[in-house]
Amino acid sequence: MIIVRWILSAGEALFDFVSKDADNLKSSRTFDRIPGGSPMNVALALSRLGDSVRFLGKLSSDPFGTALKEFMYSEGIDTSLLRFSHDHKTSLAFVASDKNGVPDYMFYRENTADMNLKLDEVSLDPGNFSIYHFGSIALASGETSKTLLKIFDDFLGRVLISFDPNIRTSIIKSKKEYLERIDSVLRYSDIVKLSRDDMEYIIGSSDVEKFVEIYERKDKITILTKGADGSILYKDGKIHHQDALNFGKIVDTAGCGDAFIAGFLHIVNQDGTNWKSLKKALRFASAIAGIVATKAGADMPTLIELKKKWKE
Repeated sequence: MIIVRWILSAGEALFDFVSKDADNLKSSRTFDRIPGGSPMNVALALSRLGDSVRFLGKLSSDPFGTALKEFMYSEGIDTSLLRFSHDHKTSLAFVASDKNGVPDYMFYRENTADMNLKLDEVSLDPGNFSIYHFGSIALASGETSKTLLKIFDDFLGRVLISFDPNIRTSIIKSKKEYLERIDSVLRYSDIVKLSRDDMEYIIGSSDVEKFVEIYERKDKITILTKGADGSILYKDGKIHHQDALNFGKIVDTAGCGDAFIAGFLHIVNQDGTNWKSLKKALRFASAIAGIVATKAGADMPTLIELKKKWKE
């Protein structure tokens, strides 16, 4: 009997409305509707890479929520942990990317299902999972943040935990309260992946060693992504720098961070967390993110597409 241990990705699933005709939201008139939400993007990328992945979150029973479930199911993501609400709407994000592919977001999240996943709606056995990945705007406020943090407490020391804050300052009402909420997550998660903006928001600089010192993460995995400047990996006092991998013209960097952490987890899930594996994972993650940057709308590659474009 083969026992499957799943990767669990938890948080928000929503629709991104991506501008088709302008590099700013004020001037945009037409949009493409694309499934999104950072944890859902991570689940999508992992599934396309061939991993067994479950998504945990709450969707509205409105047409958007129904479409999101159908999309995930069609992509091979296990949807058995989805919960639904008749009383809440689907979160929406409107996105326009500038000439450098850097996205600008505007979120509509009032009375939405993804913020209202309650603890009594979730029952999980840590033994069923190899990795628990979570974060993003689901941690900003609402019942879902409490639920994901309780799962963190329950899984700590029993499942490899990956956290990506993916901070969107426009939806954080109190920086002090937010940082207090995620303090233990930043300290104790086995893997923390931050963008340069994330780290500067949290500690006021993009100094990885300073971040590690503040949050006492010397024996844990800390990753800083720097866009075109590559990425940095820190563990056990050792630092590894990885150049960004370029696969053509940058079209849209939305979803690149999600692709990056998914690629990293894909390798770690196979090879473990020894130093050799971590360096391999960082390079693989850079390749996945580099391919996504050449496409619009967080379009995650399959292994077949990766092998065609990247000769390791």
